[in-house]
Amino acid sequence: MESIPVVNLTSLRSSLSTLSLQSDAQTCRIALAKVLAAKTNGMDLTDMVPKILKLLAHPDLIAKKIVYSILTEYAHKQPDIALLAVNTLTHECSHGNPMVRGLALKTVCSLNHENFFEFGQSAINSALRDSSSYVRRVAVNCCGKLHYRSPNICQESGLTDKLYHIIRDPDPIVAVNAIMTLEEILKDEGGMVVNKNIAHYMLNKLESLTPWGQIYTMNVLVRYTPKSEDETFDILNMLDKYLTHNSCSVSLACLKLFSRLIKDLPHLREEVLKRSLTGICSVLTSGNHELIYCVVEILEEFLENAGGVVSSQYKNLFCKYKEPGYLKQKKINLLPSLVTEDNGSEILDELCLYTTDSSKAVSLSAITAMGAVIMVQPSTAKHCFTKFKHLIETDVGYILSNTLQVLQRIDMLQVEAFTELVDLITTKMDLLQDDAGRCAFLAILGRYGDKLAESPYILEDFLEMFGEDNIMSPVVQLHVLTTSVQMFFHHPGVCQGMLGGVLEAGVASLDKAVQDQAIFYYTLMATDVNTAKEILMGML
Repeated sequence: MESIPVVNLTSLRSSLSTLSLQSDAQTCRIALAKVLAAKTNGMDLTDMVPKILKLLAHPDLIAKKIVYSILTEYAHKQPDIALLAVNTLTHECSHGNPMVRGLALKTVCSLNHENFFEFGQSAINSALRDSSSYVRRVAVNCCGKLHYRSPNICQESGLTDKLYHIIRDPDPIVAVNAIMTLEEILKDEGGMVVNKNIAHYMLNKLESLTPWGQIYTMNVLVRYTPKSEDETFDILNMLDKYLTHNSCSVSLACLKLFSRLIKDLPHLREEVLKRSLTGICSVLTSGNHELIYCVVEILEEFLENAGGVVSSQYKNLFCKYKEPGYLKQKKINLLPSLVTEDNGSEILDELCLYTTDSSKAVSLSAITAMGAVIMVQPSTAKHCFTKFKHLIETDVGYILSNTLQVLQRIDMLQVEAFTELVDLITTKMDLLQDDAGRCAFLAILGRYGDKLAESPYILEDFLEMFGEDNIMSPVVQLHVLTTSVQMFFHHPGVCQGMLGGVLEAGVASLDKAVQDQAIFYYTLMATDVNTAKEILMGML
């Protein structure tokens, strides 16, 4: 890589002094290249700006670009000198060469000083009517620049209304740029207004747009709500060919738009998904993580009424080793929705592989999904609880914690080996290192305490640490209080003294939440034990 040449400022000043509009292009380029090198080296060129600006009207396009670039950078430091250059730039906005007109317009709208906003607004007004599509493209984008520098100027000067009009420009890029600029200018109001006329015009214009333009336009059209079912079907017919577009990004954008349009026509979801299935499968196997994430997100919207179509492709939603955690979680969360009698065991085995992932979040998502599989397909319960038992036996802290967090939300009484499973859980208490795991353990202990004769004595280990904030966090203390009350109703004779002690310690706690909960439980039980039992045991 070539190093940036060191520039002698004295020699540079001398070179610039000899330059004029009559200087040949090569000479100007060499001198200005030195200026750029000096600027790159961090040299202060403020005193040279007036000499550089002499070349604003030079006929060489490359020289113009360099001068315009320097002017843009130094305009806010020397607004008075830059103001002298505005007349030349304004004149250049009427130049015979559209490239020069566009370049001059960009520069005027890039001058970062309020003194130049009026000139930018005037130049844009003329450029929006320019015969060159390139200049109109630049003009539309410059509306966004002007809005960025002065948020209210576009609406006050009527440029916003002109942008709405220019959406109908014959050049498709100008039209898309106008939509994009309006979205930026009106983002605080929810974006541009999409009425029936604009929506149908944009739909008819889709075919002439680039794939990027089609995607952007469809994302805007998502906000439009057809006024009747007939209009909905008309729009669906216009969009139908884009569901099988050769660009998967376009087909996905179209699928997203379809999802919005047919939200009140759920019977169409399955047919729409069938039409897009080939494209969806090609994306899922593409290796493009961001695109796959978008596909999975769209599939989530369709699964309620069209899960059967996707179920046949469940293997395409299995995770790959090198996929990022956010994508693995997204796929894992979707898999339980694809479970059928035929594939339940296979999906469960696959989910089990992810439970030992190095990412705790992925592991928790996988174990949660296993629990969801039981809800979707109860016939998998026995197989699933066998998997849970193996996870508990791994003796890995975060896997044990994640497993308990899921088991506390599942009715474990439905499994034949219930007692064996709960007994196993109670032997793993010392492996729990995080609050979420400890809280889940206490919830399970409180729920199934009546089935375990040893449960009060297991709880005693937590009671010994109760009130020691440096050992037990307030959130765990809250769970200890609840579990102690529940355990009292399971084993009143054994736990009466134990409950009194923990309530007394809770009332004396320095943590306001712990103190309030202890007072609440004490008051509730002192008022009516039967009502307290009905309320607190109803929490299980």
